Amino acid sequence: MNTPTNTKRGLEASAHAFSNASQLSEKRAGTSLCIHREFVHLASPPDLSREKGENLDVQTSMDHQLHLVTQNGALLKPLRKRGNSFVFLLPAGTYQVRIRSKADRPCDVVGPFVDDRRLLGVLIGDIWIFGSHSFQKINNHLLESRLNGWMDIENPHGRWTSGNGHLRLPSEYTFQTSILSIDVLSAGPYKVNDHPDFSHCETTPKSILKR
Repeated sequence: MNTPTNTKRGLEASAHAFSNASQLSEKRAGTSLCIHREFVHLASPPDLSREKGENLDVQTSMDHQLHLVTQNGALLKPLRKRGNSFVFLLPAGTYQVRIRSKADRPCDVVGPFVDDRRLLGVLIGDIWIFGSHSFQKINNHLLESRLNGWMDIENPHGRWTSGNGHLRLPSEYTFQTSILSIDVLSAGPYKVNDHPDFSHCETTPKSILKR
């Protein structure tokens, strides 16, 4: 039978327990939180499916298969690669291109312990265009905050595409065959067998190379 005395004692005990819990929470709140990738990986709970013998390891590749697609839908593969620079031959009449590549989320290809859900294609640095008698640096991808197919600007030296970055070309190079050089600062990894394979696609038409 609950009496006023018993009820009072119960309330006092609950209040004392709550006070101790609050003090413990305050002490723990001051503890620094470690978010280093190696620590989080080790601290992550084991995957139950792995305990059943299932192999869920994702096969990855660093091959980004960078290529361009013109406003007319023509696919242009690099003519050559020098260091981290990829060189393309643009046909006359090209006024915009799409910088296309593979793209994946780090949390999918590296592991769920990596809290990065951005869809990343390639990290593009300097872009140069060369005409018959002049050349020019293209940097609108590093200046314009809103560009289709690009991630947010994080630094003044490079910007990630989402695998399909739109690039406008200077008007003075539109009516001539020109060379476009693109620096790739970083790329990958990407899932294997989860993207179209452009390695066997035709490169720049031979008719353009003869001009």
